[in-house]
Amino acid sequence: FGVGIAWSAAVDLDVWVQPYPGVPELSFHNTQSPQGRYLHDWRSGNLGLDYEYVLFNADQSVDLSRIGCWINYYAGRVSPVHGIVVVHYEGRAYQGEFTIDAPSGNKAVDISQRSRSRHWVKLDLAAIVRSGQSR
Repeated sequence: FGVGIAWSAAVDLDVWVQPYPGVPELSFHNTQSPQGRYLHDWRSGNLGLDYEYVLFNADQSVDLSRIGCWINYYAGRVSPVHGIVVVHYEGRAYQGEFTIDAPSGNKAVDISQRSRSRHWVKLDLAAIVRSGQSR
């Protein structure tokens, strides 16, 4: 299992993934855990290059409904910011889109209140897989 994001604007976005409740999130702050690893902190648009990505270890079971996945608008001054998310699940890759409608980045200072912040967007990975838009 893996999830990655890509965007074209000259801004810094960050993906944060919690494999299931009670374990630490994987992000640029925490790049390794028993559940997986975070790959490459892109600090500007990466569309067409590679993804900012989190991979789960092969021995981890995946329940899409329990995975917490957030994107933070960390730095920059473009609004809104649009991007794509790719979810690798059960041998297929599914693609979705996201938008963050904040005027600028906030360096994740409001992480404890992200569900109410314009600087964060929560991704519904199960909905992306259900949509069936595989690439």
